Amino acid sequence: MGLLSAIFGGGGAYKKSIRDLEGARDKELAYWEKLAYSDPLQNSETQAALRQARELLKSNTNRVAASAAVTGATPETVALQKAAANEALEDITADIAARSTQYKDNAMQNYLAANRNYTDAINNVRIKK
Repeated sequence: MGLLSAIFGGGGAYKKSIRDLEGARDKELAYWEKLAYSDPLQNSETQAALRQARELLKSNTNRVAASAAVTGATPETVALQKAAANEALEDITADIAARSTQYKDNAMQNYLAANRNYTDAINNVRIKK
């Protein structure tokens, strides 16, 4: 009787180990997949940073326009300031996009590594059976 219960008990433990590993794998892969395919430009932190930069540049442009009206500067000076502000915002957005590409690449590497590790762990449990 002890041998039969050990065999059947072992089979239950084997199935539970496989289910646990597969469940953990699915959760971790879903997490890394979500990060790998997300759009970092659309997350709230990035949007807040862009909004803050836009407001800062706009207020600076308004300050320059008001100063130009007092000092008698030409409209071209204000236009140059606006162009510089737009260029700065484009540079900020491009930098965020470049960083997000690296972030997504890292997430994909983590996804692939996790998949490989769980596949190896499941195979090891099957081999030990």
